Amino acid sequence: MHNTFEVKCPGCSRVLIVEQVTGRIVEVREGLVEAPSGDRFKDALEKVGEDPVRAREKFEQSRKELPGRQKAIEEKFKDSLKRVRPEDREKEGPREIDL
Repeated sequence: MHNTFEVKCPGCSRVLIVEQVTGRIVEVREGLVEAPSGDRFKDALEKVGEDPVRAREKFEQSRKELPGRQKAIEEKFKDSLKRVRPEDREKEGPREIDL
């Protein structure tokens, strides 16, 4: 793009791509990391290096929540099973479809 220029915001580190003639913002580039070094390749490499750590943290968190979720699912299953048991149907009497 020959008719554009880049403007970097000192506050948020976003880069704005602006058309020279119209002054219209064509693109907004977010920073890849919180404290950018100025080299996009170095920042991208740092972000990729953080991904396994973040994935491991999410995995551990979901692993800790699993027993509580399993217990809730088992309780819902037992409640549903009580509503469907044949013994309960006999108390209610025969259904029209059973006749």
